[in-house]
Amino acid sequence: LMYSLFTNVLFCFRILHLALTVALQYWLMRDLEKMAGAARIALIYMGSGMVGNLASAIFVPYRAEVGPAGAHFGLLACCMVEVIHQWHMLKYPEMAILKLVGITAVFFLAGLFLSCIDTAEAL
Repeated sequence: LMYSLFTNVLFCFRILHLALTVALQYWLMRDLEKMAGAARIALIYMGSGMVGNLASAIFVPYRAEVGPAGAHFGLLACCMVEVIHQWHMLKYPEMAILKLVGITAVFFLAGLFLSCIDTAEAL
């Protein structure tokens, strides 16, 4: 089912999930889209979302999952690469990279320990 790799990135499970997704995308994608362009960010978003859904299907089989968590991690990784690339131009690059690593760790731990993240258990 090839279509399920990219359609899962486009769906959200609940209103709270949708609101958090939109807020995170606005926070992450606003500046990234200005720097890299809409086409590149769309490619990064969909590519990392598909790889994240594929990894999730491989490591946790027989469980319905939905949401763009893999795409969010891809955008966070893109932000980290941009900070490293612009290291000499930033006033406090250490704080920027620590903030991104901290946010990534919180999202990773939330996905690891909270079963309601990215699952459609009520379906």
